[in-house]
Amino acid sequence: MVDVCDALDWARNQLPFIQLPRSGLQIDGEKVVVVGWSSGGQLAMSLAWTAPQRGLRPPEAILAFYAPTDYEDEWWQHPIQPNGAPYRGQQYDVLEGVRDGPITNYEMVGAWEEPIADPRCQDDPRCRIVLHINWKAQTLPVIMKGLPSHRKAAVEHPDVEDWNALPQPTLDTIRAHSPRAHIIQGNYKVPTFFVHGTADDLIPWQQSQGTYQAMIERGIKADLVLLEGAPHICDLSSNPESDGWKATRKGYDFICSHVL
Repeated sequence: MVDVCDALDWARNQLPFIQLPRSGLQIDGEKVVVVGWSSGGQLAMSLAWTAPQRGLRPPEAILAFYAPTDYEDEWWQHPIQPNGAPYRGQQYDVLEGVRDGPITNYEMVGAWEEPIADPRCQDDPRCRIVLHINWKAQTLPVIMKGLPSHRKAAVEHPDVEDWNALPQPTLDTIRAHSPRAHIIQGNYKVPTFFVHGTADDLIPWQQSQGTYQAMIERGIKADLVLLEGAPHICDLSSNPESDGWKATRKGYDFICSHVL
């Protein structure tokens, strides 16, 4: 969440003053919207409370596609079997996929229709982290506490016996990362649009619906489109007449209405 807040700071306070190679473009740091997909949707929404803590104005609007918005949901406390990639008793060390230093991208698996079902995900140590957090109900500890490299684990965490089975975070830690909790606490005021497929096997659509409802009940501008029978990644269609395309267009119209 620190990185995405740094990005907002850059967009507001540095990007407008960078000399661009193309003339005629005017960047207005006073008008910033943020879009996020899946866990990126949670990161986008986190700006509603982390930005003010940094003395930054939060985004003017947020668009969250199939995002986890309620980390208090019991869903996260139980194993999740992704479509096409159920756990079959594989033995592995989750720390194999963690580097000693940060990386900027990773493109082992480039397929987008069913990326988790790609067999390479199960063989590649870094891709397998995504499967691991679902198979072993480790989403919350890994998302909120992170994973160290083998070297760092040996030096800084010699007491941890099994990195494949970490304890769940405390309720306070969970709420600190959960958009719905911040909405209920009154810390979230940013207009937000949600898009979610009702056949999502990784993140329940009910989370988007419940979070949307919590915003409406508190007078916060919000909108929601549920795509009947659509999977987790539900916005890939290039057909302008498809439900996914129309939902995406509606979401972008929503955030644009707050800056144009």
